[in-house]
Amino acid sequence: MENFTHIVVFGDSGADIGKVHKISGGKSPLPGNYKGRYSNGPLWCDILAKKHKLKHINYAHGNATINNEIVSGLVPYSPKKSQTSDVSSSLNELDTTKEQELVEVPCVKQQILKYTKFYNKNNSYRDLTLYVIFAGTNDVTAPVHSKMYNIKEPFDLKRIANETSKCVRLLLDKCDAKYIVVFNLRPREDFPGFIKMYNDKQRDDLREETLEYNKELKKALTSLSSESERQNVWVYDIYKRLKNMKKNASMYGLVEPVEICELDFRRMYKREEIKLDYYMAETKKDSENIRPGPPELDGITLRNEENRRFMWWDYFHLAKYSQETVANDIEAIVDLGFGSKSRL
Repeated sequence: MENFTHIVVFGDSGADIGKVHKISGGKSPLPGNYKGRYSNGPLWCDILAKKHKLKHINYAHGNATINNEIVSGLVPYSPKKSQTSDVSSSLNELDTTKEQELVEVPCVKQQILKYTKFYNKNNSYRDLTLYVIFAGTNDVTAPVHSKMYNIKEPFDLKRIANETSKCVRLLLDKCDAKYIVVFNLRPREDFPGFIKMYNDKQRDDLREETLEYNKELKKALTSLSSESERQNVWVYDIYKRLKNMKKNASMYGLVEPVEICELDFRRMYKREEIKLDYYMAETKKDSENIRPGPPELDGITLRNEENRRFMWWDYFHLAKYSQETVANDIEAIVDLGFGSKSRL
């Protein structure tokens, strides 16, 4: 990745480096997070930016969808605790009256349009920029967990995939983007939260739905990418990677693949009484005076951490070892894929 100077990221909680944490006044993500990330360590994009000394421009928001005109994601909003300048700029497009408990977050389309305004004034690095989109899970999950979403149009997997393709088109047309990586969906059937909540038949349905979306996404982006040889548009198959990690957990040095890091954190610091509200990303207390973790805790510190690699941080988000694996994969795409003639 030595030819790049910038990485620009759009998406949801899989790429959010702290925006929703500030908007929500610390309600989301869960306690024990790393600097407001939905993980216990740096995200894949943090890792790439630090390792390769890239300027990291990031518009991702937890619970974001592809297009708010179809379905929009909601997060807790704490006006008294979210008064920083970077947060206020994120909320300019939103109705955030003090009476509200939830607020819509910018979708990927809005994130890109906001970036294009900046890009028009600062376009000297267009050929040195890697663009990445990490989103889609919230769009396909919204119909079954509607309390954290505003659903405005009928659910349609193919349309969601096509909306993602339209977002890529925006980058091509508005920014003359040359290098774009789009994540497909992670295996939702393997999310620890869904394993806990759903039976085998329901998880089979999740798997089929996820695979169908990934198929439609690749089809849409293949068509788009074939239009110009000047553009490199790649789908990163995170679904395949995480399936491989689960199947070969011992090879990766992972603990039980469905065990989550956050539960280990709660055991360590006597937080068993805290129950997770999966979609509000809040904590609820069954008893008073629950002792929090140590104030210096920055991310989750595990017993014998070097010997305990977790695949999942909480019920839906990847732990830091998985983030490192994803970062390595993106490096391979850039170093090998973008340098070859074959793309999608």
